Amino acid sequence: DAGGDAAAAPDAAVAAAVQPVRPLAARRFVDSFLQPEEAAEMDRCVGELQKLVTEGLGAHCSVEQFGSAASGFGTSGADLDVTLVWDGSYEECDAATAVQDLQLLSPALVKHPQFVVIREIYGAKVPILKLRYDARLDVDVSYHNLKALRNTRLLNAYAMLSPALRGVVVAIKLWAKAIGVCGAAERNLSSYTFTLMAIYYMQLHPEVRLPCLPVHAFEFDDSLGWRDPRVQKARMSWRPPSLTLCQLVSGFFHFYAKEFEWGVEVVSVRIGRRKSAAMPDFDGLSHHHANRLHVEDPLDTSRNLHCVLAADREKALLT
Repeated sequence: DAGGDAAAAPDAAVAAAVQPVRPLAARRFVDSFLQPEEAAEMDRCVGELQKLVTEGLGAHCSVEQFGSAASGFGTSGADLDVTLVWDGSYEECDAATAVQDLQLLSPALVKHPQFVVIREIYGAKVPILKLRYDARLDVDVSYHNLKALRNTRLLNAYAMLSPALRGVVVAIKLWAKAIGVCGAAERNLSSYTFTLMAIYYMQLHPEVRLPCLPVHAFEFDDSLGWRDPRVQKARMSWRPPSLTLCQLVSGFFHFYAKEFEWGVEVVSVRIGRRKSAAMPDFDGLSHHHANRLHVEDPLDTSRNLHCVLAADREKALLT
């Protein structure tokens, strides 16, 4: 587990990266990161949920945080995503089991003075309880969402490796949300996909060469993650770039507008090199022959993250 250090507000290294920007704009940008008081409120919420889960489901069920707020790429106002995980169980569970245990938890949440149950979504592929904590924080509770946990740990390792990357990702997410091209619910790319695109760009940037972290270090619940010797070796051998945040962000747009072969190559942080979708590395990638943006999910290599992207929304990205 990579730990929660990178989920806090931006550290001095991030603040230093934005200094070339005008002071007021730099301050506003730093304020757009998940703030310490928000992270603290999330911790309190997880603590209260853990008490209810322990009482209702037993001491061997834990509340685990995932998503952007846990990965280190969260922005101010982010929701809290958590999943319930049984100790020692490394397999995904069926939807019926998920619904059963979430239904057991629901009455205790209704009685709790700090929680409001907004919606119970039991018919979805991943059943979810949507809550509000302390009248401010929106919370999604899922069950045994192990893929999301593993992806979060991988992204958290990249965030811990490079504060500059955190700045790039947050800047890209703010841009994408501002112009309406981010959000899977609206058939746009998800913020997770934009994060992978930023990592891939920085892996290829000749003055950055962000290390390609071994995904095997994050594949299983008992994997070492950030503490894996291969990850630590990559951390020790890499030196952060001297480029400013403005240079890195403008380089992101230049890369995807002018250099990246849209519909031909694959955004793959697992490989970290430019390769065509026709190469054997991507034989298992869904719809890899389509003339569309290809983004590989690093821990589920059959999943092409363009699956949520509508054709008209893809055109909006290209214009």
